[in-house]
Amino acid sequence: MAEKAKNNNGLVVGVLIGLFLSLIVGVTLFLTNTISFNTKLVDNCATPAVEDNITYTYNDVKGLYKYVGSTVTNNGEEYNPTFQLYLYENGTFSYDLSTALDPNVYLGNYIIDGNNIKLNIIFRQGSGVGVTPKSETQTLVINEDGSITGVESPITEINSSDIKLVKTTDNSEKEFLDNNDFSKIIDHTFEYNN
Repeated sequence: MAEKAKNNNGLVVGVLIGLFLSLIVGVTLFLTNTISFNTKLVDNCATPAVEDNITYTYNDVKGLYKYVGSTVTNNGEEYNPTFQLYLYENGTFSYDLSTALDPNVYLGNYIIDGNNIKLNIIFRQGSGVGVTPKSETQTLVINEDGSITGVESPITEINSSDIKLVKTTDNSEKEFLDNNDFSKIIDHTFEYNN
C-alpha cells in the first residue's frame, strides 16, 4: 500500500512539473510576441484580395524565355548580357545568366503557384567542367502577357526591374537545349568525375 502511494505521488509530481513547464513556455512565448491569444472571430479578419484567377500548368509555361540586355562594357569589352530560362514540362528548369566573364547555368525544379514560379536552384554550372551543389530559391512572376519578371540581375548596369523574359518563338529553343540541357549537363558531370 505504501509503495502504491509513492507511485501515485511520483505521478502527481511529474504531472505538476509538466504543467508548470508548459505554463512557463506559454508565458515566455506570449511575452516575446511569438504567440498571441487573439480571440476575434475569423469573420472579422481581412481576407487577402485575389488578383489573378489564372491557373497555369507546366504545359502552359514550358519553353524558352529570353532577355537580351543592352550593350554593357566590362574591362573595355562590349557585350550584350543574355538571360535565358528554359522551363521543362516535367517541372525542372535550366537558367542561363551569361555575362562576359562569368557564365552561370542554374539547374533545379520549379513550382507554379498562381502567377508565381518558384525556382528551387539545386546545381550551378560555371565556366568549369561539371556542376556544384547550390541551395537557393527565387520567385518569378508570370505577367498577363505571358512574359516573366522578377529576375535578379547579377550585373550592376542592368536594373532587375528592367528585365523581362519573353517566350521565344524562333529556333533559339533548339540551340539552347543543345548547349544547356539539364540531363546532358548532369550526364557530362558524372562522365567527367568517373
